Amino acid sequence: MPVIPFLIIFKLFYVGSFPNNQTDIIYFDKNWQPVSKKEMVYYTLPPEPSGSKYLFKDYYKSGKLYFEALSTSKTEKKFDGVAKFYAENGQLIESAVLKNGIINGEVNSFDENGKVKGKAVYLNNKEVHALMFYYKGDTEGSPDYDTALKTVREKLTVEIIFDGDIKGIRKETYFKDKIVKSYDAEGKLIGTAKLNKADPNGNVLDYLEEADKPIEGTVVDYLYNPMRVNTITHLKKEKTTNH
Repeated sequence: MPVIPFLIIFKLFYVGSFPNNQTDIIYFDKNWQPVSKKEMVYYTLPPEPSGSKYLFKDYYKSGKLYFEALSTSKTEKKFDGVAKFYAENGQLIESAVLKNGIINGEVNSFDENGKVKGKAVYLNNKEVHALMFYYKGDTEGSPDYDTALKTVREKLTVEIIFDGDIKGIRKETYFKDKIVKSYDAEGKLIGTAKLNKADPNGNVLDYLEEADKPIEGTVVDYLYNPMRVNTITHLKKEKTTNH
């Protein structure tokens, strides 16, 4: 399952600690490894006192702001409050709520045009639930439709296929309940179908198995680009008789 790697996770756990006595500008490559000024992609200035905390800022080579956050420590990544990341065009691309270096609250991710890419809630650095978006044309998305994935503690629970408006025409698959709900162009529910829960041998199927096929209810088939209703089929569950 594709996921969005939140920048704050990388910042907290994969980028090294701050120098004990940073008095000069430090230059970094694209992987945040220290390099010479000539090779830099990012750079960081010494932290500035801000009340009882310290303000940390990173910049692109161009001088545009990349990251800003307050820390309770001058040398450790104990960010406290809302940490923010920016695209080089100035667009906010991520915000995260932290308490003394621990992610506790919302993390929101956007693309360089401000389109929502992900929303999550963390508790003590652990993801509680998230909603991730993959739009048409994205590297990890479909060329035909937009997709939203809901997870609970990193386990996929709902997949939503839509076209531009997540409240408009769409298909919602609920993996735990084994149900598919289908909506028309006005966002009106037009079909609910139950999925098969077991294979012919009686084994419970894993999420996203091909054998998870509709067995009862109203099944809606869509065409794409643009997304529209193609066919509507009404199924009745077949009854088995023991001999």
